[in-house]
Amino acid sequence: MKKILLSLGLAWMVLLSVEARPKDNWSRGEIKLATGERMKGELLYAPEVEVVSIKLDDGRHRAYGSRQLVSFSFWDAKKQQTRHFVKSHLPHSGREVLFENVADGALKIQRFLKPYSRKRLLTFTSITTDDAPETAHEHGRYQYYVQDGEQLMTLEHFLRRRFSTSTKRWEKELEEYRYYNDLDNGIASWLKVLIYYNVLEADHNPKEYEGSLSVGASFILMGNLN
Repeated sequence: MKKILLSLGLAWMVLLSVEARPKDNWSRGEIKLATGERMKGELLYAPEVEVVSIKLDDGRHRAYGSRQLVSFSFWDAKKQQTRHFVKSHLPHSGREVLFENVADGALKIQRFLKPYSRKRLLTFTSITTDDAPETAHEHGRYQYYVQDGEQLMTLEHFLRRRFSTSTKRWEKELEEYRYYNDLDNGIASWLKVLIYYNVLEADHNPKEYEGSLSVGASFILMGNLN
């Protein structure tokens, strides 16, 4: 009986989260299930409950939780870019979560909605959270991770322990980039610095990072990345 009530409660929260979003938030995308099956259609992501809803081309409507998913992606019309999500394990705890791939290259940057933010947003289901974060407050809802080589660590740990040595080749260029773009110590600013580092590395060794997800240097210099 408890399991039935729990399932009904989860289904109700998912329904509220989906219904709270504007009807034009559905975006063209693709999902890959744990079974290996791939599906294309109109996607809607509710990160506070880690559920992806999909409207298939044949008219069917499905919803999948994080346990059923391997990865998914969709076109973000607001940002004019494709956003990629993949299921992976948190370091230390080993818990599976849905990460969003923010950048790829010499440094891989990922984020996921913090559990506290997820629970809080369930109380205010009129707030849509599938949009990419822009303000400092919105960035604060997410935990960011950086993968440097084989090691995955929090953004904070990377900046304290690895940033200076990992980016030493481009120390001057990165300092100039921070200065001329008036960047502070906020998350959005550091993301721009790290992605600019990826661009410098890709330009220096294009064969090694060919095909990596990246953002053009001119785009970053204009300060448009959030």
